[in-house]
Order: sequence, then C-alpha cells, then structure tokens
Amino acid sequence: MTMTLEDFARTGAFGQIRIGADISAARRLLGRAEALAPIRISGKRYGTILAYGDLEISHLESKICLIAVELWRPTLTLPAGVERGALKLRARMKKPALLRCLKRGEIPYEEDPDPDWDTAAIRTGPGVTFVFGDNRRINSIQYSGPKLR
Repeated sequence: MTMTLEDFARTGAFGQIRIGADISAARRLLGRAEALAPIRISGKRYGTILAYGDLEISHLESKICLIAVELWRPTLTLPAGVERGALKLRARMKKPALLRCLKRGEIPYEEDPDPDWDTAAIRTGPGVTFVFGDNRRINSIQYSGPKLR
C-alpha cells in the first residue's frame, strides 16, 4: 500500500494509520520504529511516540492520538511505503510554495486566524495543520483529530 503526504493533507490519515486506530496497524505497516519516547502524565507512562524517519506517530494506551511529519530538517525522510505524492511537499518549504502546492492539488485550506506568537499555521479540510516557524519555513505537519469549533 502506498501512502502519500497528499493523502494525509486531504484526510488526516496514511491509509490505515489514522487517529483512533490501534497502534498495532502502524507497527504492522511500518515495521520497527527507529526511535521511541514515552508519553508521561504526572509521572505515569500512558503511551509512546514512535519515529519512522520524519514520520512520528503518538499513541495513548493503544490508540493513535497524533500523527506528525517533521519538515524542519534539510531533507525529508519517510519510511518505506510512504511517499510525497503529487503535492511534492518538501522539507523547509516557505509558505507561498506550500500554498501553490495545495492550490494545485485542489486541497481546501484556511490560514489559522489565531497563530502562536512566533508561528503561523495553515489547516486543510480535516484539520491537518502545517506549522511554520519564525524563519517562515515549514516545521511540521500535524493531525490530532477533527478541528473543534
């Protein structure tokens, strides 16, 4: 199965890897994670952050709660089976280049009207967020479920 960044921008999922899915689906599709970091709340371990190159999947208990693609490094590294897709998203893109990609791919988006003090953000239809740092280059793509209004 091929999963693309374009699919992620449109749906918030990489195939079977989606918010609320069992983490075992990600492990079956992607194999062994390169890095693991525990998620602790008040000292108790509730989940783990799994890294597959620049793709990070967080889970609480056994359910996926956050999917992120880190784009702040000079090059983008994705695990086998995950591709950039037609959008041609790349590491360290500037905002105008991302907007051109989204328009070309006919992916609806909105600019975050209330960004943090040093970042800007663009959200696609399902609530996938493209986060820009103070250097005006993309830092990450994140999705943690539908945007609540």
